[in-house]
Amino acid sequence: MKKYLKAKKMLQDSPDMPLIEIAKACKVHVATVYKAKKMLREEQRGQQQVATALSDAVVALEEFKAQEATFVAEAGSGSVDIGTLLTVRGTRYGRFKDTAQVAQELKRVLTRHAHAINASFSDSQWEALEMICHKTARIVNGDPNYVDSWLDIAGYAQLIADELRGIDR
Repeated sequence: MKKYLKAKKMLQDSPDMPLIEIAKACKVHVATVYKAKKMLREEQRGQQQVATALSDAVVALEEFKAQEATFVAEAGSGSVDIGTLLTVRGTRYGRFKDTAQVAQELKRVLTRHAHAINASFSDSQWEALEMICHKTARIVNGDPNYVDSWLDIAGYAQLIADELRGIDR
């Protein structure tokens, strides 16, 4: 395995080096170098897909923020009624009653288990868990491709991770 990794590293560092030379330098069969090259290409493709997905998510988030800012401004000016607001939110997150049911079920599971094992949490840890339950319920009842919901969950988890590291936010 170490020779395979060495061949892969040489491919990364010297992409123009002939494969036979890499095989000789690493003391492996040339087929191993071909395999390493194929794996490297697949990794690079995967990294490109992740980068594209992240870029798309950033664009979607920026578009949402712009739409949300417009919507909030309209709501603040009184030009959007509460019925419209609820319709927009219902389209994004599903019916409130359904979301509430899932969120409360998730919270009950956490509470029962925490009591069963006598676990203790800080207020902020427990609030983050409850908010993650709330956001999860919105995802399963509404639009699972709505990036902001996933980012909210990551945000609550990050707040607790920061708190545990001594970073106060």
